[in-house]
Amino acid sequence: AEDYAAATVARDEARQAAQDAADRELAAQAELEAARGGLGALAMEAYRSGGAMDALGAFLSADGFEDLLARTEAVERLGSQAERAVQRFRAADLVSRTLAARTQDALALAESTATAADDALAAAQAAQVAAEEQVATAAAERERLLVLLAEQRRTTVDVERARQDAVEADR
Repeated sequence: AEDYAAATVARDEARQAAQDAADRELAAQAELEAARGGLGALAMEAYRSGGAMDALGAFLSADGFEDLLARTEAVERLGSQAERAVQRFRAADLVSRTLAARTQDALALAESTATAADDALAAAQAAQVAAEEQVATAAAERERLLVLLAEQRRTTVDVERARQDAVEADR
């Protein structure tokens, strides 16, 4: 019974840990999708600006020196935004994959602790059945011995039962 109680506690804790891991994984997936969206937005901005995200493209498409400066500045800004967006995406992807693996580990642990709890319950139930059988066997043996004792003392079984009950009460 103690093994079963300990196994159910472990099972419940493992289930909660698995749920917590799944919740963290969902949050990481949401962050990954947000990072993916940021990359998509930058790609669209680059596409709208003619697809050139380098200094040569800005130089070749500029209409004058001031336009060249503005385009170069825009390319640098877009480049640093792109770098940040890529880093954010990579980090979110790594976190998401790591948390997915942890969720799988937690689910496997929850499954094994549930199996252990089921096994402990089956063992406790088997032990209870065995104990009940032993009690029944002992009661039947006591009754058989009371009949023999009554025959030897030439009394009734009820008289011998009362006498044995009194002896046991004195102990």
